[in-house]
Amino acid sequence: MRNSKPKYILYLTLDGAGTHIIRSLFMELNEQGKANKILHEDFWAKASAALFNPNEYNFESNVNNIDCFMHLCRKNGLDLSSKTVSKEYIFECFEKIYNSGLYLDFTRRHVSIMNIAGGARWTQVNIDNMRNLIFDYLQRGCNLIDICFLIQIRNPMDHIASLFERFNEVYALNEIRDRVVCYLKNIPKYITFLDEQNMRARYVFFKLDDIVFRFPAIADKIEGIIGHPVRRDFYTSKLSINKWLSCKFVYPYLDDEEFVSLAADYGYCYKQIQECSYSYLFAKEYIRRTLIETKVIFDSYLGNINKYNSIRTKHRNKTLFPRILSKLLSKMLKNRNHSAKYNDLLIKHNKKY
Repeated sequence: MRNSKPKYILYLTLDGAGTHIIRSLFMELNEQGKANKILHEDFWAKASAALFNPNEYNFESNVNNIDCFMHLCRKNGLDLSSKTVSKEYIFECFEKIYNSGLYLDFTRRHVSIMNIAGGARWTQVNIDNMRNLIFDYLQRGCNLIDICFLIQIRNPMDHIASLFERFNEVYALNEIRDRVVCYLKNIPKYITFLDEQNMRARYVFFKLDDIVFRFPAIADKIEGIIGHPVRRDFYTSKLSINKWLSCKFVYPYLDDEEFVSLAADYGYCYKQIQECSYSYLFAKEYIRRTLIETKVIFDSYLGNINKYNSIRTKHRNKTLFPRILSKLLSKMLKNRNHSAKYNDLLIKHNKKY
């Protein structure tokens, strides 16, 4: 690690937005000794909940917020003698825990509501409290840690389709829609504040489309924020673009006025689709997706995908031929496939897959 001011990157995004790419870049930086392991411990969420709602249960059904925060601090080596939490106390804990190198905070709670097993919930009020606490730290002055932001969105229709394909047995489609809408509403609150406070240099905003089609340019901007070079030959695929056309379950959201309006705010405009065209569009996209999934499979087994790239893990084959091909290749080749190796890396970085 460099002997410089620690840099703490808040990754403002949501699962399903193509987050595997940034995650992969930071895992590689960690392996190179240039970044700490990716954070999933919810420091700012637990700190704000302990400050504003200490006796409520926003994380675990049997552990209140203040105890969750204290446990996080103790786990990171802080010797705490009091349960009295103030803003300054939180800021001091933050600077003691994250005191060296580069960090990526990959906390979904920054921009999205959540329903947790056991009845615990993360609401818009909790999101607002956390955001304001982070803003207070940014305006505090004489900070020992430099906070910056990577802000990423995805075509909202693709986003819902991707989450539905992966989690339809866990979350209802409308619940997925509400989480995506919530995150699209919260992103501008960060950007507006940072712009008004002349902190434009503290964040990079980008879309998944930018990563897929203009990766070198986005890599330049990311480097400017994190202070370390990232690889330019990162494998990307058009598989992530317009994926929603192969997921007929999301077609009704083209008539969702709130959803369509939010998408338009980010530059995504959709044409109305006549019901008689559904089958044609689905079939057309199914063929396109079959071709791309097949290419990704061959690239994976030929070793053309970067070690830290999760594309074979995140994009599960949905069309028939690639599913059959993948199983055949797995049996024919003795070496473990790219997906299995990447999952080992996820566990190392405190992420269950």
